[in-house]
Amino acid sequence: PKQFEDMNKLFAYASENFETHVTAEGNRILANKTASPWAKPYIDLGLTEGWLTPSTQNYTTPTNKREFVSMLLNATDGKYNERLEQILSNLGQSAYTQKPVTRQELAKVIYSYLSQLDLISIPYETKISDIDGLSVDTQEAITFCAQTGLMSLREKSAFLPNETVSYEEAICMVTKVQEFLNRYTSFSL
Repeated sequence: PKQFEDMNKLFAYASENFETHVTAEGNRILANKTASPWAKPYIDLGLTEGWLTPSTQNYTTPTNKREFVSMLLNATDGKYNERLEQILSNLGQSAYTQKPVTRQELAKVIYSYLSQLDLISIPYETKISDIDGLSVDTQEAITFCAQTGLMSLREKSAFLPNETVSYEEAICMVTKVQEFLNRYTSFSL
């Protein structure tokens, strides 16, 4: 509310975050241009597959648990939705806050989801430099996500567990979870 009282601020915001494109049919469309170059393929895949809708949200802003789990619900096969809805109910009210989610919180959500599908029996070999002070279950979740490539490590094998996750990073993780599920569905589910 009252974010764009000055019309010039609205125009400045639009010019910084959006651009127009002409479709093959000659129609003009407005496209969000806030995505980082590395995230664009993941966003385009989500939009193409229909589990992500075009957004006016800046892709580099923090996301929350509810938005992440909602994207997972839309991206994965419907037969897994009951497990995701169970995770949402286990999160309780914390799933409905707009508080930015951290990397360790999303690692725990991903790990919980995939463990319910019996897909976590992968040996852990990755050494992570900054998770020693965390609970054992959080360390296990982070190590699993890093080992399988569902989440990446930062410089010097650091995970940065308390760093917030941007919307584009969440989209990337959802895509990787979807690919992981597709890879293992025919073997064990």
